[in-house]
Amino acid sequence: MDHTSYRIRADRLRTLRAKVGLSQTALAAVAGYSSRLIRKAESVGRLSGAAIEDIVQALRERGADVQTGDLLFDELLTCKRFMESFEKHAAAVLHHCAELLADNFTFRSAGNSCHPLFVAETGKEGFQVWLDRFFGLFTRDPGHPLSPRYLVADHGVTARFDEILIRCGQTSPRIWVNFHFEIRGGLIHRLENQYDTQAMIDFLNDDSLKDSATQLRQPFRHIVHESIIRVDQILPVRIDGA
Repeated sequence: MDHTSYRIRADRLRTLRAKVGLSQTALAAVAGYSSRLIRKAESVGRLSGAAIEDIVQALRERGADVQTGDLLFDELLTCKRFMESFEKHAAAVLHHCAELLADNFTFRSAGNSCHPLFVAETGKEGFQVWLDRFFGLFTRDPGHPLSPRYLVADHGVTARFDEILIRCGQTSPRIWVNFHFEIRGGLIHRLENQYDTQAMIDFLNDDSLKDSATQLRQPFRHIVHESIIRVDQILPVRIDGA
């Protein structure tokens, strides 16, 4: 880790320190820092990444079962972990990062009921419906990493990235996407998905894609068919990406 300041779980640090029988002064000596830094960590709840790793190593040397991530309580890190899983696991992302989502997690998708990717459901179930639709219609260009850019605000992080999608052998232009995360207590409570819905409509309405849609594998055929019909119905209406 670097020298970026991270929010940590101060209560967890106090508990671990006491469990291995170290005072603040003793932990500081083992980790190579001043006792003032440990007092600050347990009150203010922020440390540099390098200091966190050193303290974790000191606790482990005294028998604590602890990893660096156990002390981190950082909105940006939570968002980064989710995005890494989303890029790697695609439609199966929820199976690999369930611990990052609050029990009352809610999801909101862009567009309206006319858009083929819109889902009215909220919660984890609704998000899974959206994932299944998205990755049932498209695959990602394997040569284009998402490389999200992050904007951090109080209790929230926005991940901005571009998708290049493949469908029926055709490749889309870059489509901008914003994932807005509401994070409280280190968990994602809300995810709002915004993207260039007009660019998606244009890509779905490419005549060459319609002609070849019937070549898709059978499990996805009904999804593509429904999507094309619904897109044709809303062609006269422009749907803004915001």
